[in-house]
Amino acid sequence: MSALVRSTLPTLRVAVLLMIWLGSSSHFSRSLAQDAKDTAKPTAVVPPAKVGNPEPLRPIPDEPKSIDAATLVDPKLRQPAKVTFDETSLSEVAAWLQKQTGFNVTLDTRSLDSVGIDPISPVTDKLQDSPIYLLLDRLQRLQIGWRLNGGVLQLHAYKNDMFLHNVQYNVGDLLDQQFDSMALQETLQRCNDSETGWSDDGGDGDMVLLGDVLFIRQDGRTHRRIAGLLAGLRSPSRRVLVDDPAPHAPIRAALDRPTNVSFKAKPLAAAMDEMAKTAAIDMRLDRIALRSIKVTERTPVTFELHDQSLRTTLDLMLGQLQLSWILRDGVLWVTPADDAESFLKTAVYDVRDLCPDDGSSSALSDAIQRQAAARSWQDNGGIGSIEFAKPGVMVVMQTERGLDSIQGLLENYRIALRNSKRRVSPNEDPEVVTTKYYRMPTEVAEDLEELLPTMLHPDSWKSEKQPTAIGTIRRIRSWSQVTGQKVAKGGTARPPATTSYSILLIEQKRKVHREIPKILQKIEHGDEVPAFGGGGMGGMDGGFF
Repeated sequence: MSALVRSTLPTLRVAVLLMIWLGSSSHFSRSLAQDAKDTAKPTAVVPPAKVGNPEPLRPIPDEPKSIDAATLVDPKLRQPAKVTFDETSLSEVAAWLQKQTGFNVTLDTRSLDSVGIDPISPVTDKLQDSPIYLLLDRLQRLQIGWRLNGGVLQLHAYKNDMFLHNVQYNVGDLLDQQFDSMALQETLQRCNDSETGWSDDGGDGDMVLLGDVLFIRQDGRTHRRIAGLLAGLRSPSRRVLVDDPAPHAPIRAALDRPTNVSFKAKPLAAAMDEMAKTAAIDMRLDRIALRSIKVTERTPVTFELHDQSLRTTLDLMLGQLQLSWILRDGVLWVTPADDAESFLKTAVYDVRDLCPDDGSSSALSDAIQRQAAARSWQDNGGIGSIEFAKPGVMVVMQTERGLDSIQGLLENYRIALRNSKRRVSPNEDPEVVTTKYYRMPTEVAEDLEELLPTMLHPDSWKSEKQPTAIGTIRRIRSWSQVTGQKVAKGGTARPPATTSYSILLIEQKRKVHREIPKILQKIEHGDEVPAFGGGGMGGMDGGFF
């Protein structure tokens, strides 16, 4: 008899005996799972030093840092331009836009008139080798919105006339990456600062998933954020800012550089111009918003600070006047502190190294909401939001300061995990040695006693060649069982059948015990169950038995 046949026969015999004895898989599961008793030893086999070493964290990419808003608009609006408008009429601005882009530019005079704007209303702004779309976005501060429909660029009243349109987004690739469809839709809605709102909350926007395609009805700016968020979900990193203009990157770099200021009763506008020139960034006063708190360009500033970052300097200096700053549309704007707290951005964080499943993702969300700007979250009466589009991919809508705080908190968590010992519950530690009792027919037990050490972690079983290994397997006879009266062919009754049972007493690491039921299931069913009738093992004709 060949070695192959000799090695195969015990397995086949086990399978035949199991099929004769079991009759049903439910009996098999109950006998081998419910009869198993777990008696854990108090000490682990692995030395404590090894058990305590933390597992290496999954590396998180640093790029991309943002989804450039320019990639989300028409190519003609991405073109950089240089222009300065100083109290220039809106109609002249429209003419310049038409010349630069080649689009037909029209003014929706009826809509604009509803907010007190006409063709001769003054516009003051400038572009310094920046994309044209940034100028269009800044018009929102004058209550002027824009939309591109075909080859026509229309300027209209921003809030009074929100033009909603449908866009289709194929998200099949995200669904293939195990993003849950409901969680994805919830994330797109809750982490998007849409002024139009959504139909579920009484707004005008709507979202429907058909197959792999999301059909979304929203205004143009919201569509841009949705496209940016989907791009961020496709390429998550340490932090990906959504719909973020490229000019913001050099401003953030300048904010971290040290600066010196010394002002004595200097007009606010002059002080900001000086700081902007020193830092070589575009820094402006939000004059319209400042009027609401009675701060003007001539408000005096007295402040002195040396060798501190521009970020810290601005925070301290502007805080004296109840002001703050935000990055928006390629510019650092000085604005009332309350307005800054309501200006939200969205970011995607890859945290798969911290929370690979739903439970740990929920725990991380709770920790962040307790430790980072606790009162600013929707669940606590604020406006910030955290959603997990899938475990380990976290989307946050918060102020930029809040997003910075969260990024710092996540890095602290990572450092703490690298420097801490891994604490595993004794009831869960896979290295703990336990003893389990598996009850089964004696003939099955005889074969498994021989086969298991060769089929499952062979290097973990004690033998003459491996005297220091931990795994042992012993067979103990158990009580026999009457399996019922059998009726032979033709109706002749046979005496009740009696099956002899044994216990396999297995001492092994918990992680090995967890795999034993899988082996037993494979012995019962095989890897596949044939589509035709019969009770055979995987891939075999049922008539074999």
